Amino acid sequence: MARNMKKQNLAVNDLNNIAQFLLQGSTNGKSVHGKITEAILKYSVSRQVIHRIWKRAHEQIQSGQPISLKNKKSDLPRVKRKEFDKTALQSIAVHKRDTYTNIAKEMNVSKSIVGNRVKSGLIRPHTNAIKPSLNEKNKIERLKFSLNSLQIDSASKVIKFQSMSQVVHVDKKWFNLTRETKIYYLLPDEPEPYKVCHSKRFITKVMFLCAVVRPMYASNGECIFDGKIDIFPFTEKVPAQRNSKNRTIGTIVTKPLESITKKVTKKLLINKVIPAIKEKWPTNRDKNITIQQDNAKQHINNSDLDFR
Repeated sequence: MARNMKKQNLAVNDLNNIAQFLLQGSTNGKSVHGKITEAILKYSVSRQVIHRIWKRAHEQIQSGQPISLKNKKSDLPRVKRKEFDKTALQSIAVHKRDTYTNIAKEMNVSKSIVGNRVKSGLIRPHTNAIKPSLNEKNKIERLKFSLNSLQIDSASKVIKFQSMSQVVHVDKKWFNLTRETKIYYLLPDEPEPYKVCHSKRFITKVMFLCAVVRPMYASNGECIFDGKIDIFPFTEKVPAQRNSKNRTIGTIVTKPLESITKKVTKKLLINKVIPAIKEKWPTNRDKNITIQQDNAKQHINNSDLDFR
């Protein structure tokens, strides 16, 4: 049983209690027969540990000192934590501070030390986003846009931002028709769906134009218009040029436009976006509308929309 016991890091009180227990009834540096076995069972330590404790206690008795055992582990000199050198980190180029490995290599320390410094807050992680490079003309245009968004209340003589309730924001976005892999949740005996595509590497993309406006609320807080105009795909309906297992020749199929030009976008705005605004715009709201797209504005008045 004693052989299977693991060596324990005993506290100072336990060490001295074991020594005093062995000292009871000992003569000439020899413990009473069976005392060691009793100590093993009482303190749940191995025989080797008991012998080492008794040996240290016996040495102190022979030297005429009172028994006072200490934990050797606590007497070992502790290695002081190395102070963090901020200048060493600042001297490293920023593009070399992207990973723990690169920082540790430049500072000649381990990665765990770098990780501990990050956890303790001595090193701050930062996600850096690329910014647009603006010239003087861009800055002036942005300033004009900000100034045009202001309005002066002549009664209270306070400058406020416009509510932008008449500004319709439109923007384009690419979407893949499908993904290479997709997870479905099926029943144990349900057949697995079968997806096919001409190319797994070049999946067909479709561009959409979305139009939204700021939601409108009544005086009582009721939402009278959620601001969602519609989303419009850049597609065309053409007849199929040949027979296939999916359809016969001449069947009308929907295909994405291969080229999205300024002319195509303008045609979509006139034929679909403006009629959708006309249909969904509240009748009791101001109809002098501005369409904002890619930093360009297009003003539309009542006559252009021909509201009811």
